[in-house]
Formats: sequence, C-alpha cells, structure tokens
Amino acid sequence: MLRFSNAMSISAWAGHVLAWPAGAWLAFGPTYQGVSATFPGESAGEAARFSATLIEVNGLRVVPLLLLPILLSGIAVWASQGTDAMNKRRIALLWLLAVSLLGFCAVSIFSIGVFYLPVALALLIAAITGSIGQAKGQR
Repeated sequence: MLRFSNAMSISAWAGHVLAWPAGAWLAFGPTYQGVSATFPGESAGEAARFSATLIEVNGLRVVPLLLLPILLSGIAVWASQGTDAMNKRRIALLWLLAVSLLGFCAVSIFSIGVFYLPVALALLIAAITGSIGQAKGQR
C-alpha cells in the first residue's frame, strides 16, 4: 500500500519535474509567432513568417518569473522529504507553496500561467495527501 508520505513526495517530485520543461519551453521555445504583411499602396511581396522566444521579446527581466515556479516546486520537494515529512510545519509550507503557485497561475493564466498549472496541481495534491497522512497519524 502506498503510504501518504510517499504519495506526498511523489506528487512534489512530479510537480518539480514538470516545472523544468515548462520553464525551458517558455524561455527558449518560439512563444511569439506572426506573419508580416504589406500595406495597400506598397509593392506586393510574399508574407514573411517570424517567431521569437519570450526572452528575445521581453529581455532577461522575465527569467525570474520563469524560475519562480521551479524554485517553489523545489522547496516543495524539500518539504516532502525526510523522516519528519509529516511534520505540521512542512505540511503548512506545502500548502503555502501550492496556494502561492496557484495564485501565480491565476494572475498569469493568459500568458505563462497555463504552462505551470500542472505544477500547481501536483503541489496541491502533495499538500492534500500530506494533510490526510498527518490526520491519520502515518509516519
């Protein structure tokens, strides 16, 4: 039988593992795409397609925003590990991290938040399983 502390740890690790490809895609993937067109009165030409990364368009100031979910999920992994993983303070920290990341996703849902939503849900599952395990007294 899967113990609640193991489920909590697995969920936290799953969230952390999901945060890395989301951050890498947003940083280096072609997140901006478009087509340039000619205006009436100009010589007709072919439409040119272009793409750019989030960092190319917005500069390095977006890097902390991309790293925040990775950092929060890394702290969640730490909070879910160890022999005292069912400690009340660690469970409270997991809840704080899960709610913070859900808030981050809600605020940025129309841009980068949707990419980090699976991470937030995994941390929420870790917090829920930790709370259930603590309530049942599992260690």
